[in-house]
Amino acid sequence: MSITHGKTFADRLAACVLCVAAVSPLGASAAQPALKATCSAPDHLATFDETYNPNYPALASALGLRGTAVVRIALARTGRLKSAAIAHSSGHRQLDEAALEAARASTFRPETVACRGVEGEYLIEVGFDQ
Repeated sequence: MSITHGKTFADRLAACVLCVAAVSPLGASAAQPALKATCSAPDHLATFDETYNPNYPALASALGLRGTAVVRIALARTGRLKSAAIAHSSGHRQLDEAALEAARASTFRPETVACRGVEGEYLIEVGFDQ
């Protein structure tokens, strides 16, 4: 499974609650130390914390059903899963349900901008091949 990031830079900037540029006060020495980020990874994209691999439904496997389901997830600023739905069907209900189950069982780390979690929607591709 992989997360697709559909946000543009403009979307990320619009979502930024507090964007601060480092500005030196007038008359300050040029030898001022650089400002340090208050967290270890101030800006990063959403990722899986723990990935739950989908169970290939036994009947679907026996019938040779294959396909890729795309699941749209919405994450809270904390990384908590707010919702999951099929964005693009694999063409088989059993595979779509297994993809949703895998997305709901996985845990995530949210995107961060300036050390703050950002809500967002993402697409997860879940492939079923024999």
